[in-house]
Amino acid sequence: MRRRAGRCRLTANAALAKGLLTLSGLGGRLEGASLSGSAELRLTGPQRFRSKLTLDGFDLASLARLAPDYRPPVRVAGTARLEISAEGPLDAGAVSASG
Repeated sequence: MRRRAGRCRLTANAALAKGLLTLSGLGGRLEGASLSGSAELRLTGPQRFRSKLTLDGFDLASLARLAPDYRPPVRVAGTARLEISAEGPLDAGAVSASG
C-alpha cells in the first residue's frame, strides 16, 4: 500500500489473519524525516490496538508552515527524534501511551 499526502509519503505491508489486522514495515518520509513503525488491531473479541512510530530527523523549522492556530509562538530550529508507543482497547476511554 502506498499513500501520498502533501509532504508525506508512506508505505506499509498489511495482513489480516485470525481476526488480527497487522501493519508491518511501515515506512516513509515526513517533511524530510524518516518515519517507521508498526501497528496491530484485533478485529474480533475485545478490540485492542498496539502501535509504535518513530520519526527521526524531523526539522523543527518546518513547524512554521503549520496553520496559524497550530504554529509555535516562537521560532524553533534544530532536529528531533520522536518515538511514540500506544496501546489499549478501542471501546474504552483509557489508552496507554509513551514516548
